Amino acid sequence: MIAHPGLALTPSFTKRSESRPTRDAPSSRAEMSVRRSGLQRDVLNLYRRALRIPRTKPPPTRAKWDLMIRYTFRTKAASASPRAISVIEHLLRTGTRQVSMYEDKSVKDCWVSADMHEWQKTQRNQRTEPH
Repeated sequence: MIAHPGLALTPSFTKRSESRPTRDAPSSRAEMSVRRSGLQRDVLNLYRRALRIPRTKPPPTRAKWDLMIRYTFRTKAASASPRAISVIEHLLRTGTRQVSMYEDKSVKDCWVSADMHEWQKTQRNQRTEPH
């Protein structure tokens, strides 16, 4: 314990600080993270898996892959209610099949629509606008 020249430590102060652990800072990464349901973990794992796909594709097509994956996940997530478990499970099953297909080495490129480009522009504008 570091003593400050102008402060006197009272017995109750030292006793309390030594006997009880403080909760000021989390002691591990697990305490910092939010508890998630199994379904939430599955969706996040699928999203992370999908975000790794562009790294395996030819460099000229990586930006298109990234946009297509982010757009697809965001629009599907916006269309499903957080309480609609069966809808989320369905999207998870179909998404898993799509990601498995996209991970195949023979798939080199993807198609990006004008809607996807417009969505990307609005996302960039939302990030740059002051709040």
